Amino acid sequence: MALAPTTEIRLMLAGVAYFILFLDWLAMLGANMAVRWFSPLLLLIGVVLGVNQVALGIQSDGGRCLRVDSARRLHSPRKLKIPDRCDYRSIPL
Repeated sequence: MALAPTTEIRLMLAGVAYFILFLDWLAMLGANMAVRWFSPLLLLIGVVLGVNQVALGIQSDGGRCLRVDSARRLHSPRKLKIPDRCDYRSIPL
């Protein structure tokens, strides 16, 4: 308010600030209603993005052959040789 030299300008600035706060309050009410209605859709989008993030993390594992079935390999009775680098074209899908 130090930049507003007159009372009229101060009241106008206060009115604009309160109007912006009122619009923000209305937007929050609308957002609460929208989240209540779209929460299953937002949950589904969150799950899809989470699975994509895990898949990208597995894909870019530093050039090592990290496989999804590595838990089965740990409990396998035979020794498996895992190379330092691997050619992804040779991995059977």
